[in-house]
Amino acid sequence: MIKSINRYHVSRIDMLSNTLTLSGWTLSLNAPQTLVIVIALMSVIVWLGVVTHIMRRHRKRLIWAVLLSVANLVSIGLLFILLFVRLSHSPPPQATQPLIVVTENAPESPTEALDTRGLTRNEIADRLKSHRRWHILGDGFSRAAWQDFAQLGVLGKVSEVEHTPGIQTVGLAYPEWEKTVTLGESVSLHVRVVGEQLAHSDTIFNVSLTGPDNQRLQQHSARAGESITFHFVPKAEGQWLYSLELSSRANSVIAKEAVPVVVTAGDVINAVIIQSSASFETRHLHNWLTEQGSNVIVYTTVSRDKVTTQRFNLSDNNVLPDTPALSSEQLRWADVVITDTRSLSSWTTAQIDRLADEISTGLGFFVIVDETSADTSVLHGIWTPGSLRLEDVAETSALPAWPGALIEEPVVTTPARLQSVNGSHLVVDQQRRAVVATTPVGRGQVGMSVLPSSYVWRLQGKPALHSRYWQRIISNLARPKSTPRLLHQHGMLSARTPFHHRSLDVAPLCLDTEKQPTDAVLTHADSAAAQIKQQPLRFQPVPFVSNNRYCSAWVRQAAGWHAVQFQSGEHKYQLPFYVMNDDAFYAYQQIQTRQATSDWRNRLNSAQNDDTAEGIAQDTFPPLWLFYLWFTVTVLLWLEQKWHNVVEK
Repeated sequence: MIKSINRYHVSRIDMLSNTLTLSGWTLSLNAPQTLVIVIALMSVIVWLGVVTHIMRRHRKRLIWAVLLSVANLVSIGLLFILLFVRLSHSPPPQATQPLIVVTENAPESPTEALDTRGLTRNEIADRLKSHRRWHILGDGFSRAAWQDFAQLGVLGKVSEVEHTPGIQTVGLAYPEWEKTVTLGESVSLHVRVVGEQLAHSDTIFNVSLTGPDNQRLQQHSARAGESITFHFVPKAEGQWLYSLELSSRANSVIAKEAVPVVVTAGDVINAVIIQSSASFETRHLHNWLTEQGSNVIVYTTVSRDKVTTQRFNLSDNNVLPDTPALSSEQLRWADVVITDTRSLSSWTTAQIDRLADEISTGLGFFVIVDETSADTSVLHGIWTPGSLRLEDVAETSALPAWPGALIEEPVVTTPARLQSVNGSHLVVDQQRRAVVATTPVGRGQVGMSVLPSSYVWRLQGKPALHSRYWQRIISNLARPKSTPRLLHQHGMLSARTPFHHRSLDVAPLCLDTEKQPTDAVLTHADSAAAQIKQQPLRFQPVPFVSNNRYCSAWVRQAAGWHAVQFQSGEHKYQLPFYVMNDDAFYAYQQIQTRQATSDWRNRLNSAQNDDTAEGIAQDTFPPLWLFYLWFTVTVLLWLEQKWHNVVEK
């Protein structure tokens, strides 16, 4: 760093951008302008040498001519700078005290500070606009609030942001669970106990899950920072509100959170079962599918040349003409095809090729590996052999496990286990080896099972366990339906605004449906007023996102159950969802707010250190100065020419 050049203070020399800052004034030059200036300076030096040589011989006669020439050169140089060099002035920073901004959970609240608690968005923006330095006390502002500040132009002049957070509230954070499930599916609820003052403490808390009937379902113990997972299966269709409770060892309730779950009957699927012979496994499977309302076709080989066909829930044969197994028409109709390994040996190459083509478009395919044969090499044309493979083992039984299942007695399995590289292990044994696994193939899924005896659960009087097992498999394999669904953009809808203090908030509500929704209305049962409140919705397509996504603005007025009623094509739909309370999972909201404030603080401070364009005022010279310099140059040129003529005479 150069401290001084003659009388000028040099504050910055930037060789990369060709800028020179002297006492707050910055000269910005591009490469051609710099080259021209260097050549001009060299010419002046040569000219001064020539003039000095002449003055030694004609000192008295040329003195005034030289002075006029020098003045002329100086004037021309100034004119050149004004015409070709951008001159910008950066005012020196003012040493002002930062504005103290008080937010939620501030460790202190000074009297001269700006208390944002209870203020509206516009009020906060107006107060912050006139200050370049902020010192935020407490949690800060949410990510949505910072984005609002940026849109309102509040952050354009900010030069420094400090953040002093308060103490992290003890509570439950990072909640994750399935908001909508099909009847028979398990819900996996993950949550973590948080609290700064407990970070190095051995305090043990109780976290319990309560059902809609206020009966305690499960309870776990955990310390601060530990994660807990609950698995539960809703017993009926509908809209159910579970609850999580965090309490101390003395049963003092610290936090209680709502866990809403929507349970649906599931989509009606079209299933094709191809079996080498009648078995208890496929018999109880098609019985279960029929109970679920699915359309089922069963092909059973009874001899080398004879195959019987059974249809369930297909009273009208015109729904699907009587076609042979694995025909193109049947595969397009089916959502999932289920078979056993002994049936594979009788399939032709043309049938396998048609099956592979349809799987790539979304069809689900499931193979039950039976006890007598585990040869699946015939299917290697459908998927890569290494992506889903069998490994021989000695065990012929297992204790199957999957989320929400509690199995105490082993069941018979094929002496093999599965390995899926790119897919999922849906069911595992006691050694965490897969007994049911899937792998993606195009837009479809292919699955295999070495558990051919799930029917024993029905014989043992455990139909719910058998139902959950096959519900897990079918939901992961079956061809996706085009049923409209509600998109939970933020994972947890809340009536809370970006500033955490208003119940009214305009937000987007989006649907995934093939046709644009019409006649849409939002309903909410207001128990306090004993009435149903309705809000009209207008869904519009979202450009550049998806052809099937439509969004509408809505006002989140209160917490509780809501429903979107609309018509898409020829069908009417009603999709329920739950709006959380303002203080739902408050500890988690606090973590998100503090993280957003920290990110924006680093972003704003980094931008200031990098000398961005913000805060630099561009100053331009008045056009009148250009006229003065031009006039001076022309006068000096005229005088120089006249004096030169006098000298020659």
